[in-house]
Amino acid sequence: MDFFFAPESIAVIGASPKSGKIGNVILRSLLESSYSGRIYPVNPKESEIMGLPCHASVTEVKAEMAVISLPASIVPGVVRECGESGVKGIVIISGGFKEMGADGKRMEEEIVSTAREYDMRIIGPNCIGVYSPKNGIDLLFQPEYAMVRPGRGNIAVLSQSGTYAATLLEWIRMEGFGVSKMVSFGNKADVDEVDLIEYLADDPETDVIALYLESTRREFLPVLRRVARKKPVVILKGGQGSMGSKAAMSHTGALAGKYEVFRGVIKQHGGTVAEDIEEMLDIIKILSLRVPPPGNRVLMITNGAGPAVSALDFMEKGGKIVPVTVVEETRKALAESLPPYCIFKNPIDLTGSASGDMYVKAMRNAADAGDFIFMLFVFQDGILADTYGALLDRIPDLMKETGKAVIGISSGGPFTEERMKEFQAAGVPMLRTPKRAVKAMEKVIEYGRFLRRYQSD
Repeated sequence: MDFFFAPESIAVIGASPKSGKIGNVILRSLLESSYSGRIYPVNPKESEIMGLPCHASVTEVKAEMAVISLPASIVPGVVRECGESGVKGIVIISGGFKEMGADGKRMEEEIVSTAREYDMRIIGPNCIGVYSPKNGIDLLFQPEYAMVRPGRGNIAVLSQSGTYAATLLEWIRMEGFGVSKMVSFGNKADVDEVDLIEYLADDPETDVIALYLESTRREFLPVLRRVARKKPVVILKGGQGSMGSKAAMSHTGALAGKYEVFRGVIKQHGGTVAEDIEEMLDIIKILSLRVPPPGNRVLMITNGAGPAVSALDFMEKGGKIVPVTVVEETRKALAESLPPYCIFKNPIDLTGSASGDMYVKAMRNAADAGDFIFMLFVFQDGILADTYGALLDRIPDLMKETGKAVIGISSGGPFTEERMKEFQAAGVPMLRTPKRAVKAMEKVIEYGRFLRRYQSD
């Protein structure tokens, strides 16, 4: 399926010179990207659009890929024209297919049959497109002033929902991360989550796969197990309850199964199940920067007692993360390097007088106590606000020296948000609340257990 992500030429069928039209935004998105291949606007009513000659039909050009934004009733004939002209991959943005009932379903079946006849693949219909920053593939009909795009990174986003695809892209950009590829697959008439995760399993640019879906097929499970042994697949399912399931069916025309069964089976096959979109973001942030820890024992270092106490509460409720006991030998080492007003238990409380250098000393002397570290920050405290750089500069080396992953927790306004971005750029995933950190790490630890079971088989 490389032709979806690195095509030599693209036909924009339904391109329009009129602002506010989907075909206008798609063509503009592509022209304003870094795409270096040939672009062919197709619209029989126009001779030129945005400085490019316009073609009456896709049969007039030789395009490797086509993106279609036309009324559903026209699409089957256009798909056949794509086949006749040698197109390899088609992205159908248009809605109005099986999600609309029997007539739409028949049209959808027709376009798939035509694709099979000409050995083409189809993404969609009823989707927002494909995005691949490496090659400048931007087929989104959301203008960039309304929806920012992330740059290159190691996270792949696959989504049956165009809205969740757009949301994750923006959140990933705002957090300072990047993506390898994004595919909104909508009704998944042809290409679906099975095809896509199998393709991404061998994609060198992708380390983490984030997948939103509302239904799947049985073939997904063995493929998921194979892929999860190579890289994490974080899955959020829409339609978890009866009302959501009905909405999912009307949204994409797909039937969804019982959520409890789905969740259990996915976990057995190595998938990491997120309960909502925020948890999905937290999990993929952690996994994009850090491998799962070797166990579930955590050491906490903080300059604020409240968030640490909350983290302990959530650990106790979940029962999957164990706070380690700081042994006497470690307490002595901490006492020799830190002021006497610090509390040398777990959490190690450096108090509101903590400096960046105190965090460095605490980590260096106590890292052996756990499998990973929750490092909680109140960046608003004056001393840390002025001295956090001492830790920021050292933390990549400290993680290498100690072999311990650090997960940061911090909440606040603009100053805190900027510090969180800096720490994430240094390799520390930052979570906004103790609850989110605990819940996300529980899922990361579960995935680590799956990997260890696989390696021991």
